[in-house]
This record gives sequence, structure tokens and C-alpha cells, in this order.
Amino acid sequence: MSVAVSRYKRGGARSVLNTRTRGRKRSAWLGIPGLLLPGLKLMLALIIVVGFSILILFGYREITTSSYFMLKNIEVSGNNHLQYSQVLDAAGVQLKDNLMNLNISGIKSELKKNPWIGSVVVTREFPDKLSLQIAERQACFWVKKENRLYYADKTGKIIDSVIARGFISLPLAVGEFESAGLKMTELVSCFQDGRMPFSLQQVAWIDFLNAGNAVLAMRDRDLRIELDIESLPGSAQRLGRAWNDLLARNELNAARYLCATEGLVWVKFKKRTE
Repeated sequence: MSVAVSRYKRGGARSVLNTRTRGRKRSAWLGIPGLLLPGLKLMLALIIVVGFSILILFGYREITTSSYFMLKNIEVSGNNHLQYSQVLDAAGVQLKDNLMNLNISGIKSELKKNPWIGSVVVTREFPDKLSLQIAERQACFWVKKENRLYYADKTGKIIDSVIARGFISLPLAVGEFESAGLKMTELVSCFQDGRMPFSLQQVAWIDFLNAGNAVLAMRDRDLRIELDIESLPGSAQRLGRAWNDLLARNELNAARYLCATEGLVWVKFKKRTE
């Protein structure tokens, strides 16, 4: 009896062992899809990404070569000194360029290389228009450097060389104009605001003196005017009153020197000839 039981037990052990082994084999086969699934997902994601990239590239090529976005109008505004063609040359754009293929930041950078352009706004206007809005630096004086004439802004900073193309007649700044800086700006403002009795274009040259005064030579008459630029706009106001008074008395043409400083205005007349 004991022998039979022993055999039964041993046979039962083998049976359990075989069952466990077969179960492990089935579990191993069932685990293979689980191991492959992440790889399949990754491959599918790569296929989708590559497919979208190809579609985007194809679409970009279609857009950037389509005649629908071909430039038919390039609008330029804010230019006074520069001509339309000069702005386009500086921007590096032309009609029939593709609007979608333009590098806006690159166009801005190229335009700002031009010494006359202070700032610029570049705008696409779909489907076929480009807008270039520029703000030019304003030339107020001529200055002389190393025997060459240059246009300079209201602070005396050089803009560009004086050449025949786009020639502008302006007063020549001489003397200590480089240290006059803000006073030059204030003097230009007096002209622009109409606080001076004549225009800046009527002035042939301006000599900025060490004493804080400026001597102006008139272009259309033999007259020198001295202004205290340290006390602008008061001296400009006194100059205006003296100018108008001389006009009212028909004596302006007889004046040779007119000085308006702080609290003082005086006139020197030409010698009369019989």
C-alpha cells in the first residue's frame, strides 16, 4: 500500500511539473507580441512623421513656386531722399518674386545697411503685395571731413557723402559743431517749428563758436546773424522781433550784422555810399 502511494505521489509530481513547463512555454510565446508592440508603435510613428514631412515639403515647394503668390505690387512709403528703385535695390526684392519665399528679417537687415534708412517695417499683404515702410534719417547740414562733403543729421552725425544724385542744398556746419550736439538739435527744432524768421534752406553756413554762440550767413543776402544757442529759444524769439521790426521799417537790406544774445539785440548797418 505504501508503495502504491509513493508511485502515485511521484507520478503526480511529474504531472504538475509537465503542466508548469508547458505553461511557461505558452507564456513565453504569448509574451513575444508584447515585446514587439513597442517597436511596431515606434515604426508606425516614424512612418507618420516621415509622411507628414514629405507632405509639408511638397506643400512648401508648391506654395513657394506658385504664381498665385507672385509679387505684383511692391509699395514703398516714407522715402524722401531715396528713390523707389533705390529702396528696392537695397531690399533685394523685385516684382515677380514669390511672396511666400521672401525672408522678411533678411529684407529688414539689408535695408538697414543703407545709411539713409533709420528704421523699417516690412509687411506681407496676401496674395501678391509687399509693403516697405521706411523712416529716413533727415539731413540738416553739410559737414566737411578730409576734404569731402557729407550730409549730417541734426546732431552733426554723418549720414552719407554728398553726390550729384539726389543733391540737397543745406547749410555747411563749421567750427565746434561736433561738441554742439544737443544745441544743434534745438536750433533745427527752432527752424522746423517756425520760431525763426527764415528757413534753414536760406542759410549758407553756420559757424558754431566756442563761446556757445552760432554765426549764420544768409544765402540770399549779405547778412550775418549771431545767436546765443545756450539760451534758445529766447534768443530766437528776440531775433524774430528784431527781424520783423527791420522789415517794417524797410531797413533789413541795409543790415550787415544782427546779433541776438541773452537779453541783448543789436544791429550793425552797412556803410552808406553816396
